[in-house]
Amino acid sequence: MTINGFLLAEVRRVLRPGGILYISDLLINTDVQNVERYERHANEFGVCGVFELSEGVIVRHHRKEWIERLTRALPVSALSPSQ
Repeated sequence: MTINGFLLAEVRRVLRPGGILYISDLLINTDVQNVERYERHANEFGVCGVFELSEGVIVRHHRKEWIERLTRALPVSALSPSQ
C-alpha cells in the first residue's frame, strides 16, 4: 500500500459517518513563474509541480486529477478549486 493509500484508509477508519475531511491544497499553475519553477526543479524532485523556495521550503502543487483520484473512495460534497 502506498503512503497515500495508507493515509486515506486511516481517514476512512477514523472519520465519523457524515464527517468532513477538508483538503486545502495548491493546484498546478500555468503562469510563467510557476512553469519555470516546475521545469527548473523537475530533475531534482522527479515530478512536475515540486520546487524549492529560496528560504529552503519545498512546495508541491498538485493536478486536480490527482486530488480526485486520491479521494475517489470518499464521498465528495463539493470540489471548488480556487485558481
